[in-house]
Amino acid sequence: MSPLRELVDDLCKKADAPKIHNIVLTDELNAAALQTGGLASWIGVKRTLFLGVPLMHLLSLEEIKAVVSHEIGHFSRS
Repeated sequence: MSPLRELVDDLCKKADAPKIHNIVLTDELNAAALQTGGLASWIGVKRTLFLGVPLMHLLSLEEIKAVVSHEIGHFSRS
């Protein structure tokens, strides 16, 4: 498992958020969260986290955690 996947999974647990299915690295100075598909808002849902590599290069590890936590918060159950 990659360090990024481990970080995302750990932050999901801390936020009581469901699993992120896909992590997509982009060339944008941005981060985003997207939920697609699903029946009745939860069966078959796919959650994707988009992380811009240029953004991550500008941030410290703690700042990356804050950005990822913010995006994961969109999926949080609490």
